[in-house]
Formats: sequence, C-alpha cells, structure tokens
Amino acid sequence: TFYPWLADPTGATDATAAINACAAAAGANSVVQFPAGSTFLITGTLQHQHDFQVWSCYGSIFNFAPIADDICYERKAATASNSAWGGALLGARFTSANSTWAKTAVAVYDARIFAIRDLIIGGTVVRGSTNFWSGTSGNSTGLRIRGRELVHTENIYIAADKPFVLAPSPNTSVVGVDHCTFLHTTLLAYLNAGVTIEDGTIITQCSFLGRLSINLAREGIKWHDTTGTVTGNGLKIQQLRAEQPESTAYPVLDVRLTGSARMQAITIDGGFCNQAGPYLRGVDQP
Repeated sequence: TFYPWLADPTGATDATAAINACAAAAGANSVVQFPAGSTFLITGTLQHQHDFQVWSCYGSIFNFAPIADDICYERKAATASNSAWGGALLGARFTSANSTWAKTAVAVYDARIFAIRDLIIGGTVVRGSTNFWSGTSGNSTGLRIRGRELVHTENIYIAADKPFVLAPSPNTSVVGVDHCTFLHTTLLAYLNAGVTIEDGTIITQCSFLGRLSINLAREGIKWHDTTGTVTGNGLKIQQLRAEQPESTAYPVLDVRLTGSARMQAITIDGGFCNQAGPYLRGVDQP
C-alpha cells in the first residue's frame, strides 16, 4: 500500500504531481491509499496507468481547478495503444468551482475488468437552483467511458452537464462498450441527456441495473448515431426513473441510428417518467 504523503492534504497547494509520482512508484498490483479527511487541489490530470492498481479514496476530495480544457482523473494505460487491465477507483469525490473550461471528472480509456464504486461528482457552479460540475454552455462531463469491456460502476451520484457518457473504444473498431454493468446510478444533467451514447459507439450486452435515476435532463438516454457500421446487441435498462426534465417534449429514451449500424434487443424493465415516451429508430427486437 502506498500513501501520497507529499501531496498537500489541505487543498492549499497543487497536489497533481505528487499524486502521480506516488501512483507511478506504486506500480502494478498495488493500492494507492488516500487519507480520509483530505482535500487535494488538482490542476492537471491524475494518471491511473498501472494494471491491477486500486485507488482507495474514501473520505478524500479532489478539487479540480483546471487552467484549460482538461481531464481530472484518467484510467489509461501508459502506452495509449494498450488496454488498461484491472484495478479500481473506490470512494472518490470530485468537485470544481470552475464554470468555463470543458472538463471531465473521470475518464476511462480502453479499460478491461475495471471497477468504479461509491463515486460522487459535483461542483459549486449553480445552474437553476442546483450545484453542478459545469462549464460554458453545458460542455463538461462527469464520467466518460471509452470502452472496452467488463467495466463495472456501482453506487454513483453525478451532477454534471453531461453526467454519464459512453463513447467508442479508441483501440478497436469491433468492440466498443462490451459486457459492462452500471448498478445504482443517480444522474443530474444540465442542457444534456442523463446518459449520452456518442456517435459510433458499439454497445454489446450492457446493463443499467438496480435503479437509474435521472433528473433535470433533456432526454433520459440519448443515442444518435450516423457513422456507426457495427450492429450492437443487448442493452438492458432497469427501473428507469426520469423526473423534472428540462422539457416534457424530450423523449425519455431517444435512440436514432440512421447510419448502417443497428441495435438489437433493447429492454426496459420497469420505470417512471413525466416526459415523452421512448423514440426508437434503427432498433430490432425492442
């Protein structure tokens, strides 16, 4: 177990380099333990690069103060063309007072067998009457997953412009977001959908389970695809509850696959919404 003792736990000075140095020294098959009660000022990207390395962050806060468009935390192999194997991000809380830069709190880049549990992402930027992780014109993202497979999230709360994003895997054209499970998810959105699936993303056997609570969003789940070429299969959404939408005219589930890709077998198992019902195009066996 490694502790980032050289990182200022008071939030007064930048801790980015010290935390990255600690994670690099820990290497693979290790635990980086952040002391409870700490607040770390982060101005660059925290780099979680080693295989089977766990970051245990219970009781710690990462306060992001970017100086440009940037990512606060990234799970990514040291060599970008490789997959990042194993490991976990546990009990992390991300916040930011910045209201201008396009920032991402947590980015997962071509990961396999990776777990995120007990995650909180928010901020002090007020949109309406709610505090958000937010930038100019809704340009900031809470959690963005760019593949690849067996990524598991559990018990997460995100209040961000785009709280939850699934995106194409960067190192393969045949696997996107595969066999991933998202359990007990609470999302608050500003000027965007609760869940955004980006153009070109391949979804295979992925599930939102337990509960999926979405508030203040436009669409509950939005997937507009014009460039995809690979047909996906198996998206299960359990106990979707979408409330207080920006407008009741937005569909709770808006899937429009207008390229050559199609999606097979989308399942909604229970739920409630007070906005327009599902809109499905390019979907077989809904």
